[in-house]
Amino acid sequence: MLYKPFDPNAVRIAAFDLDGTILHHGQISNATRHAIDALRARGIRIVLSTGRHLDLISPRLLLLTRAAYAVACNGAVVCDFVNGRILRTSPFAPDAAQRLAECVQSQAPACALGCVQGYFASKSMLDVLVEAGASTLEAETVKREFSSAVTFVDDPAATLAAEGLDLLKMEAFFTDEAAARRVLAHLRQQPGVESVSTTGRDVETTVAGVSKATGLAQLCGFFGCTAENVIAFGDSGNDAAMLEWAGYSVAMGSFKAWPTM
Repeated sequence: MLYKPFDPNAVRIAAFDLDGTILHHGQISNATRHAIDALRARGIRIVLSTGRHLDLISPRLLLLTRAAYAVACNGAVVCDFVNGRILRTSPFAPDAAQRLAECVQSQAPACALGCVQGYFASKSMLDVLVEAGASTLEAETVKREFSSAVTFVDDPAATLAAEGLDLLKMEAFFTDEAAARRVLAHLRQQPGVESVSTTGRDVETTVAGVSKATGLAQLCGFFGCTAENVIAFGDSGNDAAMLEWAGYSVAMGSFKAWPTM
């Protein structure tokens, strides 16, 4: 639905979610690549706005999109690929991070820590994804693409404490939606956190007030523009804040507003 006239001359930033928006089964279509190239040719900055940790944005994705910037970990990281700089991070305070990790790990069959130092996941994560509905092929694709970027550990919460990691985003993975709903509802009652779901069988948590919208707003600050100069594309719960914030928004036909569960 179009809520206001579209002014293409106002757009200075195009922000794209990855999984389920421009990326399907690990692939970006030629039509999407051509559309992104056309935007770039107009002088529009291309931004990847994703829940993924920076380490999970592969060189192949960067080559296909030629994105100059990223808002990663649901807004907890803002990155300048051109100059190889991290512009902003929004980590949890150490005590809050430890409480969150222990809480989530006690209730989820698998979890992962998106940290400044890297991405750390339960060794059970791939098995849980398969049981939750991902095909064995999809799980093997994840393993193949991410194995070099993910550190699999027996106890993520203990690893967080032992290594002194700076937590940016906590992820929990479930085999059924009911369990995910319970944990999502519980976390939303806790102070200092922002929790959403992207598939209905996961829960992603950042510091309160951190989202793709705030990450993009920070990036706009570097370029002297506002939300009115941004067009955003997304498909799921962690995109809702971004789509509400941007001057122009495109929700995919498969969009599911999991955060309203």
